Amino acid sequence: MEVHMSKVLYDTNILIELYKGNEAVFNEMNLIGNANICISDVTAESCCLAREIRGSWKFSKATSQK
Repeated sequence: MEVHMSKVLYDTNILIELYKGNEAVFNEMNLIGNANICISDVTAESCCLAREIRGSWKFSKATSQK
């Protein structure tokens, strides 16, 4: 039996939690799968702006696993 996963739209707050190293968010993203995760143009722009202000996204150890 084939299971189809719906697309999941992540907002800025979810990406901020990932940036902070929230392992629950990281694990949930792994379960959902990269192919099923979407972000809006506004969220993408927010991340780009934050990167410009802070220099770069430096993800925590939790995101560098696997």
